[in-house]
Amino acid sequence: MNLPPVVLTISGFDPCSGAGALLDLRVCSELDCYGIAAITALTVQNTSQVYFAQAVGEKVLTSTLEKLAEDFEIAAVKTGMLADEKTVCCVAEWVSAYRPAALVVDPVILSTSGKRLLSPQGVRTLIDRLLPLADLVTPNLPELAMLTGQQVNDLAASEVAAKALLRLGVAAVLVKGGHSSDVHVVRDCLVTSADSTIFAAERLDIGEVHGTGCALSAACVCYLARRLSLRESVTNALSYTRKLIKQSIKLGKGSRLLWKSEHWY
Repeated sequence: MNLPPVVLTISGFDPCSGAGALLDLRVCSELDCYGIAAITALTVQNTSQVYFAQAVGEKVLTSTLEKLAEDFEIAAVKTGMLADEKTVCCVAEWVSAYRPAALVVDPVILSTSGKRLLSPQGVRTLIDRLLPLADLVTPNLPELAMLTGQQVNDLAASEVAAKALLRLGVAAVLVKGGHSSDVHVVRDCLVTSADSTIFAAERLDIGEVHGTGCALSAACVCYLARRLSLRESVTNALSYTRKLIKQSIKLGKGSRLLWKSEHWY
């Protein structure tokens, strides 16, 4: 029996299971990885908005990371919501010591409803201490602008801003194009020191969907854990996430929720 690779998600707890650690673990299971989680923050939210968030604290997070690393051989790690500067520092220190084979950083700064999920000093610490350790960073356009201080309003500008992150030591940047003004096509862009690759797809007109960024970064880390190349991992993750979006369902009064991809049918 071939054992599944172990993937660690370091992210927040969403009580409606639409994003964060709970969604990451579902993605891991669907993509034949064994997911484990270190919770960074508890949130009060539903499908309409995030109301409140509180970091779990350095002691709990650091202890969780240490004990999981003692017990499991972790193939790859992703980070999501990190809440504040102290949490970012904890994660960066652990990653520096553990040195996972693959690290995917989803720089969660704002919720879809506009709630701040990472403090300004936390963003600065993320840039200085965690991004240089990352094999792949997956910002959307607003996050890329906040990370670089540049205006990012089109594809050309996003490539320029992504290259600024590469100069910090990031190995690769996947810029998510869902926030672009193009109502017909979504263009995601993978930027490395060697080249840039555009992934274009028709925009799905189904309304607001919760958790797409979490699902995409989780899928990327799962494929990397299964030892696919970066390009293969990103290509497969984008295809998988699109399937999830197509299968999304409306259970609450707010955004649609990701359900099962076509893999389950």
